[in-house]
Amino acid sequence: MRTLDSAFLAALAKPSISLVLFVYLDWPGGAVRAHTRTGTITWGGNDWLGVGEFGAIAPASEGGSSIAKRLTLSLVGFKDKLDGDLGAVIRNRAARIYWGLLGDDGTLVADPDLMLAGVMDGRQFTMSGGRDGQVSFGLSISVWSGASPREPGAALHSFEDQLSEHPGDTAGRHLVTQPEKVLSWPE
Repeated sequence: MRTLDSAFLAALAKPSISLVLFVYLDWPGGAVRAHTRTGTITWGGNDWLGVGEFGAIAPASEGGSSIAKRLTLSLVGFKDKLDGDLGAVIRNRAARIYWGLLGDDGTLVADPDLMLAGVMDGRQFTMSGGRDGQVSFGLSISVWSGASPREPGAALHSFEDQLSEHPGDTAGRHLVTQPEKVLSWPE
């Protein structure tokens, strides 16, 4: 059972509320902290950058009685920030989404509540052009809150994972140049 702060509950009881979503991504180049409003909000000792209308969170439908949740985070623009991360491994890195409420003065009424804890599964870069000749760049990230019921069990371990657990270990550094192989357990 979840318990919410009394200030959070009081804000929910008001006739009008201002909802804000916070997204934390364990990005290879450093933590990414963003929120769905504009400007910067300080929470938990960190600054969270507002992406406003340049960001979106879209749930993907999950049929049947599956408990796994998948959603897509999207960000448009910021090409200079996206270019350096084209080859970064993000699969199975942490993703968290919190929901919070803002008071009339635009500050948080209480600490936001965890809405979803999962892992990043994949990403897609996009580029589109408008009639005015401007080019728009975007990034979509798939996030899972549990194992997909459509995928067989798998264990993935990258060179970056190995280094984070065992600094200085060079085992597996050349695996990224090997073609993907399906390994079978000996019978």
